[in-house]
Amino acid sequence: MTAKQISARVFHNLRRALSATKAATKAALKRNPAVREILYSLENRAMFSDLFWHERMLADASRIQAYREGLRRHVKAGDIVFDLGTGTGILSLLGSLSRPKVIYAIEHSPFISIAQDTADRNRVDCIKFVRSNSRDFVPPERGDVIIHEQMGQLIFGENMIENLLDLKARALKPGGKILPGRFRLFVEPVVLKEQYRVPFIWEIPGLEFDFGHMKANPRLVDFKTSRYHLRDIMNFEVEAFLGQPRPVLEFDLNEISGEADIPRTFEVRRELVREGQLDGLVVYFEASFDDSVGLSTSPLERQTNWRNALFRMPARPVRSGDRLRYTVSLPDLRDFATWKAEIQ
Repeated sequence: MTAKQISARVFHNLRRALSATKAATKAALKRNPAVREILYSLENRAMFSDLFWHERMLADASRIQAYREGLRRHVKAGDIVFDLGTGTGILSLLGSLSRPKVIYAIEHSPFISIAQDTADRNRVDCIKFVRSNSRDFVPPERGDVIIHEQMGQLIFGENMIENLLDLKARALKPGGKILPGRFRLFVEPVVLKEQYRVPFIWEIPGLEFDFGHMKANPRLVDFKTSRYHLRDIMNFEVEAFLGQPRPVLEFDLNEISGEADIPRTFEVRRELVREGQLDGLVVYFEASFDDSVGLSTSPLERQTNWRNALFRMPARPVRSGDRLRYTVSLPDLRDFATWKAEIQ
């Protein structure tokens, strides 16, 4: 072995060791609840101090319309309202149109100053802005409604369940509501438009050389990230669902007591209603204010500021009438990299 080959081997082994150490350290930190809360808080504060993120959310017409109608229906004159994670203040501003007694707009990032300026500019005086982490906020009185948009890419980001249920316990009157409170999670087989497919390396067509040996190559594990089995997709990449969508999970924040009430493993059966190529399982969610008002991140609806995720699967042809069985597991609700799906 030459000196150059030895150096390359040493470098490769060192990189593997550093990568393993980094992954192990990150995993260990996340297993500590207190540290995990701090990490999430810091990440969210940084994200929501970024003007572009707020522009994306305000430009999402589906999101704004759902909240406009949901708050019009459910916030009443004289209500005491808490807005968790107010950001630009848009939810508080929309809620103010119903003439509540007061809205406590809670935000831990410095962006709250922009929300305050906007309310002042628009002469909205029923909003009291509070710069605080919601866990540190001491409600001055019990209220009727908590409004929020705490959903991460796939519902469970941003400490949604913990933060909302904590505030609910300390701030709401009996019978008070979290809005939106009802959620449905979908994991559906899809066919992608051909130009947006990203096959596994051993499946890529049209190459002059054979990569088939890579399928069983044990060395590939060194080059796969924790999200290798996933990819983000935009709505325009999806051709169609292969089955009739049904939620794998439904829950209502007004009824559960914590994350322990959320199932983590699901056995799914779908009868396919069209033929095509199964390219993977797309994940999306719905959030509802009531039976008729809500928003959907379905890839067959208008694109929202939430992107969808695809569990990557080996491509396979399917026909209408085929029955598909797959399992979905969500070990850590807030860490999507831990989510798995496997077709039987």
